[in-house]
Amino acid sequence: MISPTSTGEVETQLSPILLAAVILLAAVGGLVLAVAVPALDGPDEVYHWQRAVQVSEGELLASRRGGQSDYGGEIGTAAVAFAQWANRHFEHGAAFTARDARLAGGNAFEGKTGASFPSTASFAPLAYLPQAAGIALARSLGASTFSQLIAGRIANLLTYLALVVAAVRLAPMGRRVLLAFALTAPALHLAATVSGDPMNFALPALLVAWCLRLRFDPAARLSRTFRRLLALLILSLALLKPLFLLLAAIAWLVPERHFGGRRAKVSFLAWTFGAMLLLSVAWNAAYPFLPGKYWGTGANPRAAILGIVGDLPGALAYFLHSLAYKLPIMWLDGWGRLGGYPPPFMVNAPQALSWAGAAALIGLALAEGVRRRDWVAALSMTAIAAAFTSAVFAAFWIAFTPIGAPVIEGVQGRYLQLAFVLAGLALAAAAPLGIRMARLRGPLLLLSLSLQAAAIVHGVGELRFYWSSW
Repeated sequence: MISPTSTGEVETQLSPILLAAVILLAAVGGLVLAVAVPALDGPDEVYHWQRAVQVSEGELLASRRGGQSDYGGEIGTAAVAFAQWANRHFEHGAAFTARDARLAGGNAFEGKTGASFPSTASFAPLAYLPQAAGIALARSLGASTFSQLIAGRIANLLTYLALVVAAVRLAPMGRRVLLAFALTAPALHLAATVSGDPMNFALPALLVAWCLRLRFDPAARLSRTFRRLLALLILSLALLKPLFLLLAAIAWLVPERHFGGRRAKVSFLAWTFGAMLLLSVAWNAAYPFLPGKYWGTGANPRAAILGIVGDLPGALAYFLHSLAYKLPIMWLDGWGRLGGYPPPFMVNAPQALSWAGAAALIGLALAEGVRRRDWVAALSMTAIAAAFTSAVFAAFWIAFTPIGAPVIEGVQGRYLQLAFVLAGLALAAAAPLGIRMARLRGPLLLLSLSLQAAAIVHGVGELRFYWSSW
């Protein structure tokens, strides 16, 4: 059995009272974002909204429409009309107020109509269960479409924060690093939308925390029941985005003693990873989706692959150039961005604030270093982070970027949030300065969270055109 409160040689305990206070403040900040960020203005929230509504109505599987990669279904007419209304404003950069959104989403139920939203309908329903529950509850109470959106946002936020608490409590080291990354302005903003991305972060983060607990805490135990739960958590990654399967490699860090020996561990990982891969392949075969084709970017996957194979040195140079050019931008986007559509609906924190946030998080990771340094864990997490980042860029190169583009296009900072977390935890696992900097853990956490709060305040202030007129 494993207990999140067992200590063993764990070096980086975090006071439950402090954790509760931070999460309470995060909940307040998230609630502000849920009502202050324009309706459906989260990244791709127009499409996540329609999928969440579909799941809330009990339709877990999307329907194929017209073309081979066109998915959607029959959902509430009012929900579709609300999405179309918001999308017209986003496409034309036409600002609207909360009062406008309330009027546009004033209807509660007007029958059903067919809708196309393949960019989210192709996803499994797992990541939409919290927001769907909030939408369904509000709808059952006769709430308007606008109020259903707010209810879905709040349900998503509360579920995300609960999973963050579970992951932080479970983690044996790097707790402050995990907490700080989980509460960046964009992460909290996404949690306060009806996007599926919060679950895409929280479930893998929970798996990482659990595997590290089993590795770093000698007092931790893994009973047969908990082995089954661990297997289910690994399998859940197959119902997120396909590339998330790479993150399951963290389970390799769990010591053999928890399985009863090397052979038992290999057997467990083999059938668990195999089942996860088969489930992912089956789902994505049933719901194939090419983002470049849908978004009309001019991507040509076949030509891209042939180009890579035909000129491997040139392809590698192009890939490395794209990484060098894009990764700094990804940090700025992943740490300080609010909103998902072009200005005035998108706000970025000042670059100085974002880079200060990076410095604070690096300092925090160094301060979180454990006494019993684990180079295997550090190098493994670094490798997983690098592989995941490379896979994200490669996927967008082949499936989204037009031939001849100067760099790989389409990658956003939120896609790399887990890679950033793994890099921070890897630094904590390898850091030689943890004990010397132990007294700085609290101040560095406070500094990091304060900078993140400043980014939220800045973003909400820039969106005044929306929330100042309720």
